[in-house]
Amino acid sequence: MGKARRLIALVRRKEFLLRLGGTFIAVVGAVSAILGIVDRHFAVGTAVVLATVTLAISALLNYRSLISPQVPVDDIIASDVSPDAPAKLICPCNLETANEAKELAQHCYAVSVTIEPDKYEQMRVKNPFILACLKDDAGHFLGYFDAIPLRAHFAQPFLHGLVTEAQITHEDVLAAGEIDACKYLFIAGLAVRDPNTYAGRRNASMIVWGLLKYLDEFYGSSKPLLFALAATREGDELLERFKIPLRSEGTSRRDSYRLYSLPLNANEIGKRLACVPDWSKLCVLSWTPESSFVRGKRPRRPPLPQGKPWRLASGAVP
Repeated sequence: MGKARRLIALVRRKEFLLRLGGTFIAVVGAVSAILGIVDRHFAVGTAVVLATVTLAISALLNYRSLISPQVPVDDIIASDVSPDAPAKLICPCNLETANEAKELAQHCYAVSVTIEPDKYEQMRVKNPFILACLKDDAGHFLGYFDAIPLRAHFAQPFLHGLVTEAQITHEDVLAAGEIDACKYLFIAGLAVRDPNTYAGRRNASMIVWGLLKYLDEFYGSSKPLLFALAATREGDELLERFKIPLRSEGTSRRDSYRLYSLPLNANEIGKRLACVPDWSKLCVLSWTPESSFVRGKRPRRPPLPQGKPWRLASGAVP
């Protein structure tokens, strides 16, 4: 009885069933193709026997997926990021790191309306601070976010859905020396490598925390209108969870994406920082003096958030 219950429980595992079905279909398809080429056909009884044998072979080939791992290795040792080897959020980035970010963006936003890499590089040359990248202590690229300060002549029609992200050029972007006067800030993208792993989820949390710290550092005084497009399902959900007010539905826009916006100020940034872990002991910010990050004995996990997302007021759309 014990073995029977165990087998029943294991067979229910989705991963096993998907692999079993995939192998079975592949084998049957290959046999059918061969029979079609040689113009041979099996009787019904022979076909049933063949299907049964094929199913048994598929089960044997995928048997190991029935065995549960004894420990979740990725959750125990995620990567090399540790108190003595912290990650680093770098802004501005060099060309090599920027190219890694572009490659990840092309993968994550493959079906979205986005800026072409060559046009993006022209914008980055004009203002290197539009891109921030997360790396581990060994220099491995982990993820990025980009925030583009736009001139009013492009930002206003963009907000109304008359133009798309793909139409942004370097002429529409404020130079690095002009960001103190920024009134419109577009969050163009945010992504991490391997987001379905524990390390990827941790890196995503670290990048969101870093983005908020970045906004406070570079745009806290100018208080621009922050806005972002929900080009992906995950982006839409993240914007909603952070209670960024919805400004327009995709049906009224040329790019067909929902647009969220929020007047940025220190209070709004602070409320959202309180809803994410404080990664300051495990992540160095390149714009922060190195002397403020003291190596030594520190917690291996960030402090828990002090606030709750549901306490964030959605606010009115300006």
